[in-house]
Amino acid sequence: MAYPPIQELPPAPQRGDTDFSEKANAHVAALTPWTQDVNAAGAFIEQCVTAAAESRDGAAESADQAADSATAAEQSRSAAASFANFKGRWADLEGALLQPASVLEDGKIWTLLTDLADVTLSQPGVSDDWATELVLQGDAAGPINMAGYALNVDAVKYNTVNKGAVSAGTVSFDVEAATKQKLTVGGAITIELTNKPANDWELEIDLTNGGAFAITFPTVNWLIGDGTTSTIFADMGVTLNPSGANTLLLWGTGTGDVYGRAG
Repeated sequence: MAYPPIQELPPAPQRGDTDFSEKANAHVAALTPWTQDVNAAGAFIEQCVTAAAESRDGAAESADQAADSATAAEQSRSAAASFANFKGRWADLEGALLQPASVLEDGKIWTLLTDLADVTLSQPGVSDDWATELVLQGDAAGPINMAGYALNVDAVKYNTVNKGAVSAGTVSFDVEAATKQKLTVGGAITIELTNKPANDWELEIDLTNGGAFAITFPTVNWLIGDGTTSTIFADMGVTLNPSGANTLLLWGTGTGDVYGRAG
């Protein structure tokens, strides 16, 4: 709706005007429609203010809904990533465990909220390191009833490839061979990745004695604590154990780039 115009009043009569009566009559006659024009303009302004307030409130509500949707999407993404990295029963695990990961404990699926140096020291349901994502049903005898759930714990198998002890040369990790692989470092070596899928993939490497000898890594974007990445392993501030174990988590997102972190 266009702004309603306010018609100008005719000139007001002045003393001494020879046509005073004519001007007075015209001026007085125009006052009523002029008042109506002013009222219409006021009503229009009020409508505009109301519409602006409604638009503002609508925008705020949309922003809140968008924020809620973003939060829900992030929660769904996190849960999906955790379920995609289901590690089995918590009681069967040992050593370091990095996010994303989920485990089965006490009839529930738990999502890991923080990286763990020793998973055995952080029990789901006891430690705040975990959050419940899915509660499973159990019968009186205790076994879990998976009916109605897409995730079949007993059907999830994690094949582990153990490279053994390698003292020299190049160690090739076939990404498609297993999601979890092991290597004991016995000398200076070079690590390479083969058969990287074109889509998303992940590889967990249990590295023993990695700090005892020089290791040449492939090009990896290592995640640093401030959210940035570096292709230099040392920039993470992680020191590989010369006489113990570390966990390397490597993954790709289909772009060809490799990302990683260590614990």
